[in-house]
Amino acid sequence: MKKITKKLATVIAAISISSSLGCATAFASQCYYEFRLTYSDKNGVDFTDPNPKDDDEQTAYVYTTSGNIISGDLLYMSVYKVQSYSESNRVTGWKRVSSNNGRYLMDYFSTSFRPAGSVNYLCGDTDRYDVDVSGYWYS
Repeated sequence: MKKITKKLATVIAAISISSSLGCATAFASQCYYEFRLTYSDKNGVDFTDPNPKDDDEQTAYVYTTSGNIISGDLLYMSVYKVQSYSESNRVTGWKRVSSNNGRYLMDYFSTSFRPAGSVNYLCGDTDRYDVDVSGYWYS
């Protein structure tokens, strides 16, 4: 009898743990973007609309779903706290984007904690050629 009770308790504990792993308490806001960056115009820089954070996670997830990116492009993305191209406004490092259908993770600087409710902007920057790219991101 003791053996069966122990096994039953182990099974119940395993089920409880595994079912709680699939549950999340908060999800970040998904924001769609479309960049049409012209290298000769505004130095090839543009910003998305504001994307408020729904959580305290300090990673932005950027997905490209279509575009005309080629291997010779120098396309980069970063997250900013305001729509102003200034080092003091940037909250993540630059990530080179090299695929029309890819996933890119950007960790927030440890000195730039962005809590839930804060507003962020994705910045696209091309240093060569004209680039069109679209997708979605979570701040």
